[in-house]
Amino acid sequence: MNSGIPLFFYCLLLCLCEIGNVHAQNTDVHSTHVLLEQAKHLEAAQRYGDAIPLYREILLRDPENDNIRAALARLLSWQGIYAEAVELYRDVIRRHPVDLELRTALARVLSWQKHMPEAQTLYEGVLQEDPHHAEALQGLADVFLWEGRSAEALLYYERAYAVSKDSTVAERIASIRSTMAQQEQISSTPTESPVSEGRDETLARARAWERAAEYGQAIATYRQALAERPEDDEIRGDLARVLAGRDN
Repeated sequence: MNSGIPLFFYCLLLCLCEIGNVHAQNTDVHSTHVLLEQAKHLEAAQRYGDAIPLYREILLRDPENDNIRAALARLLSWQGIYAEAVELYRDVIRRHPVDLELRTALARVLSWQKHMPEAQTLYEGVLQEDPHHAEALQGLADVFLWEGRSAEALLYYERAYAVSKDSTVAERIASIRSTMAQQEQISSTPTESPVSEGRDETLARARAWERAAEYGQAIATYRQALAERPEDDEIRGDLARVLAGRDN
């Protein structure tokens, strides 16, 4: 009888430890769930800087959770922390290579980093699998527009709008069409000699080229105007702006 008592207490101790472990696990799961709800609430309120540490903490507790990893990458990209966002997206995509949304998100961040060739390749890969993917269509249009390829950009914006009916895309289409019309008008108008063209007309022509993303033409026109009026600080400032934008 007496020898059974220690065994009883040993079994009881094991049961209590197991109950304690289960309770601790349940508490940890509950705590993580609370953190996730807080992070989602902060993200919905556009308090991205406050949400990011919570997503980091959740990922430390659950390092296999690629949904959290992708959410963290998304918020980091919105905060301009592009390098880390790209690293996280690449990590997730290695395990989910067919996920079109992840590949589109990575392409978007790469385009924000001005890594246009890789962004274009990713967008085109998504569109090969889903030709009606609205975000990929718009993203590829953005790439073309930022590279000064307005006609190609317009084509993809129109395809994106046909799918999404997004008013922002419609406004972009209208803006590009207007700029291209101005460019056509400029191209079809006989160029007056530098002597007969006034300062304001030269600047208007240069700025129209700039709006049309025809930076080479804009720079040449600004330089022509500055050669005629080397003391004109406004022309010098316009030229510097275009040169800086092209270098960036």
